[in-house]
Amino acid sequence: MKLKKDILGELSKVGYLFAILVIILKIVFYKEDLMIIIRMSAAFIYIYFIPGYFIMLYWKEKIEFIERLIVGFGVSAAILGLTSYLSGPAAIDIFIWSYIYPIVIVILFSIINSKKIIEK
Repeated sequence: MKLKKDILGELSKVGYLFAILVIILKIVFYKEDLMIIIRMSAAFIYIYFIPGYFIMLYWKEKIEFIERLIVGFGVSAAILGLTSYLSGPAAIDIFIWSYIYPIVIVILFSIINSKKIIEK
């Protein structure tokens, strides 16, 4: 039951982050349509926030949400750059890689985090 409560608490924080990002981008790009702003926000969160967030969940007990958010963004950007660079010689199209990358990171670090929870 505690795990379900933790997950709902974390998802609500991600929802607030998305809403704040939409508001900020709507202020900056005031002439754009709201759906374009929502798509930009969703893409930004999908590419930069979600992978870094799942990587930083490993240290959930040691650091707070905002710290995981900031460090996770940097880690996600670094891993995205490195894996995109290394996917070139493997002949993986960058368009396809932008869809695959977050899914691979989420699955990989979900497995790592689940093993950590089981060991407790």
